[in-house]
Amino acid sequence: MNKWRISVGIMVMFFLWLTIYCFELDDKFSIALIATTITIYIGLIKQNLDDDKLFQDLFQDFNSRYDDKVNDLFNKLREEVDNENNLGEQDKLLVIDYLNLCSEEYLWYSKGRLLPEVWKAWEQGIIANLKIPKVKELFDKECLNENSRKSYYGFIEYIEKKI
Repeated sequence: MNKWRISVGIMVMFFLWLTIYCFELDDKFSIALIATTITIYIGLIKQNLDDDKLFQDLFQDFNSRYDDKVNDLFNKLREEVDNENNLGEQDKLLVIDYLNLCSEEYLWYSKGRLLPEVWKAWEQGIIANLKIPKVKELFDKECLNENSRKSYYGFIEYIEKKI
């Protein structure tokens, strides 16, 4: 258990005892006050644990979706000397899937469900991938269509400021 949870619990119990002692509250009210405080405290701990579980699930899902196929494609594109060949249909779809993944990550980050340090690490990877000419070209095409822009949950507007 985190030290801050124990510290907060001790402080709350001290202030409860102080309140009950100073105001000489009757036993029923004192018990009700203590029970309510304990219930709220346990609820906050449970909420924190649920948030951690959601983060873990999102983190694992996003990392598994950025699989070897995507990574291999980006590595291959980085190594290409001649950028004259166009992306094949399968590769285009893979890049679009990646952009959709990025937009989902951004959505959850903007909702406060991803830790800022995790998002910043992913953001750096996104920026690096968007520096690949063929990926950037496909990204720019996606940005031209207003309906496509809307389907990215604000990610396009956000990342355009960063690149």
